[in-house]
Amino acid sequence: MATKRPDLAAAEYTSTGYLHRIVAPALPVFQQGGTLYYLPASARTTAQKGRASLGEVTAANFAAESKVFACQEIISRKRMGYAEVTQGYSDLLTAELDMAAAGKDEVEAAIETALATELLKTPEDISASANIPGAIEEIASELMDKAPDQEVALILSSKVFTALKSNEEIKARMRNTGIAIGEGGDPRSVTAAQMAAIFGVNQVLVGKTSIWGTTSGVLAMLPHREKAQNQEAQLARVVTYTAEPVDGIPFTCESFEDNTLKGYVVDTIAQASVVILNAALKHSVTILDA
Repeated sequence: MATKRPDLAAAEYTSTGYLHRIVAPALPVFQQGGTLYYLPASARTTAQKGRASLGEVTAANFAAESKVFACQEIISRKRMGYAEVTQGYSDLLTAELDMAAAGKDEVEAAIETALATELLKTPEDISASANIPGAIEEIASELMDKAPDQEVALILSSKVFTALKSNEEIKARMRNTGIAIGEGGDPRSVTAAQMAAIFGVNQVLVGKTSIWGTTSGVLAMLPHREKAQNQEAQLARVVTYTAEPVDGIPFTCESFEDNTLKGYVVDTIAQASVVILNAALKHSVTILDA
């Protein structure tokens, strides 16, 4: 019988550095499914000016919209044989902590994959553009008008990010803005912050190629972590079912000894769902040829 392990669930671990923490922060809820109320991007309108005396005041609805959500189980099971525990670790607890850490990272990878799948849908193909940074800059400018108090990020896989460094138009912009690109035009040392300046965005976020793909990227407005989804128009949130509020993904860990397999097992579980609230706050693009 499995034993719940709050010590394993609460233990710190080294994460790969997933982008969902920035793009779609965890939103704790106290039921596995239900209705989520949020502020639509269309709530921002233009203030009225020049009203005639006793003229009618123009009113715009400032009310929440709703979406149905259902948190799904995401589980990673790790097991280790008796010999591996005794020969590779000082004690069972250390082995269990490592198995739980690996499980947490895999659960986060599943959440990141779900987010990337949603955000990369229906990309605009700009791969043939003679001025890729200019095309991205124009899209970023349009997005900024939809959520002017938020930052816009360009999300790329490490492969696309590296490939863009060699784009001739991008290298020309680097030279014109005083960014050193190395002897012979080698751009490998260029940072994400420098690339953000080239594209006219606040941040360039680089994710795993296995999740974010090899040809596309997405421009996304970044929510303020301290604000709720009904206080400002937000792109997305990772809705997480939890018994009590926690910062980040709430994990449940369980352990048991498997006498049949002659080893120890650690399960790492989360109940979560990626919910896109305002799809208008993102714009996906195909940047490289397949």
